[in-house]
Amino acid sequence: MSKEEKTDHLQKLHLSLLEGFKYKKLEIDKKLDEIVNKKIIQIEKDYKKFKNATIYFDNVHTGEKNKHDMPHGTGTLLFHTTEDMYMGQFDSGLKHGIGKYTYFSGEGIANHPFSIPYYAGEWFADSYHGLGKHLITDFENLTIYEGTHTHNKKNGFGTYKRFNSEDVEKVCNLELIGYFADGRGVQFIIEINRDDKGNLVKDVPSGLFKYDDESGSKIPLLIFNEIAEWEKIKPKQMDKDI
Repeated sequence: MSKEEKTDHLQKLHLSLLEGFKYKKLEIDKKLDEIVNKKIIQIEKDYKKFKNATIYFDNVHTGEKNKHDMPHGTGTLLFHTTEDMYMGQFDSGLKHGIGKYTYFSGEGIANHPFSIPYYAGEWFADSYHGLGKHLITDFENLTIYEGTHTHNKKNGFGTYKRFNSEDVEKVCNLELIGYFADGRGVQFIIEINRDDKGNLVKDVPSGLFKYDDESGSKIPLLIFNEIAEWEKIKPKQMDKDI
C-alpha cells in the first residue's frame, strides 16, 4: 500500500469513527430526553397525589409502599442528615428504576453557590446505573455529563460538557464525546472547543483525538476548521462498540 493509499484509508477510518460517534450521541440524547424531560416530569406530577409522609430510617418518605412499609413504586425520600432529596421509583426501599437525586446539602457550593447539583436518570439498587444526566459543581467550571453509568461510575458512551458561564442553557465551551471508563476518555475522543459565540476557538484544536492513557497525551487524528464540519456529519450506525 502506497503512502497516499494509506493516508486515504486512515481518513476514511477516522470519518467512519466520527459518523459512528455522531449516531451514538444522537441515540443517547434522544433516550435521555425521554427519561429526563418526560418520564421524570411525569413522576413529579404523580408525586402531588401523595399526601401522607412517614418516617423511614430517620428519613421522610412520601409515596407508595410495599406490605413491609418500605418505599416501593413511585415516591420521594428526604434525607434527614443532608436534606438531599430523591424523587422517583423504588424497589423494596432501594432507589431503583428512574428518578432524580438533588444534592441540597450544598455539594460544590464553594465554586457555584447558585447551582444545585443533581443526577437524573436510571438507577439500579441505589446506584446510578444506565443512562443519566449529571450536573457537577465540584470543579471551577460547571460540568454536565450525559451518558451511561455503571454502579455510580461514568462508564460507557457519553458526553462531557463544560461551561464558562453559570448558565448551562448558554454555549457549551468544551465538549468531549466518546467512550469513558470511570470518567476518563478511552482511546478515541471527539473534543470541541467553542468560544462564547459558539464558534471554534482558534488557539485550541477541535476534532478527533486518540488518547494515550500511559503518557496522558492526545494525538490529533482529524482536525475541524469550523464547527460546521462536525455539525454536517451524517450519523452512521456502528456495528459494535469500540
